[in-house]
Amino acid sequence: MLINKNSSEPVYKQVITQYKKQIVTGVLKPHDKLDSVRKLSYDIGINPNTLQKSFTQLELSGICYTVPGKGRFVSEDAVSIITSNISQHLKILDKAIEELAMCNLDIEEIIIKVRESYNDAVNRINS
Repeated sequence: MLINKNSSEPVYKQVITQYKKQIVTGVLKPHDKLDSVRKLSYDIGINPNTLQKSFTQLELSGICYTVPGKGRFVSEDAVSIITSNISQHLKILDKAIEELAMCNLDIEEIIIKVRESYNDAVNRINS
């Protein structure tokens, strides 16, 4: 797991993003066991409370589940939960583009900005 401690994005959100990426790309599959808070804390040098916050968020969203005494596991529906937000995000993007068009912003300027934002996001996810 790659965590950038100098990033403006909080560490707990970076952990969530990394797990989501591993799930969506198939590195982690349904019912795969996640590392324990203690092990991950030691491996990447992150405060256990920060990691617990990440795991709590993943569990509340249904991406993982806990089996007492066994650990935390990827849920059966994790991929669909993660990707279900795509249409919602595209609607937000549509609305933003509509507002930019109303302000007479040139299509090429919008495309350049979308590409820049996309590249920045990919770099954050992969760093």
